[in-house]
Amino acid sequence: MSESPEEWFERMILEGVIEFAGLDPDSGEMLYNFSKDLEKISPEIFQEMIHSMEKDIYKLWEKGFLAMNIAEENPLVKVTPKSLDQDIIDQELSDKEKNSLEIIMMFMSKGNS
Repeated sequence: MSESPEEWFERMILEGVIEFAGLDPDSGEMLYNFSKDLEKISPEIFQEMIHSMEKDIYKLWEKGFLAMNIAEENPLVKVTPKSLDQDIIDQELSDKEKNSLEIIMMFMSKGNS
């Protein structure tokens, strides 16, 4: 018998893969993050996350929200002016793409602080 999504989520919390991150100030919903030690705790999930993020970066690059030289092995990713225009973001990106762009920009700003 396979586990339900709720059982899987609970198991991920108990194994330390997912951690409570706080409450959404607008909705009051609980927010979660993957553990900083995800790569050690669950290498499979870590690789899936990396693959998913790479696909998201590529989609955002194709749509002109990110700039990078894809011919390089480890390209430097930069935001474009389009990434800073909320009207364009709302018109051209899906909710998942908006979330990915927000996460990328958050990580970029952490790297510059």
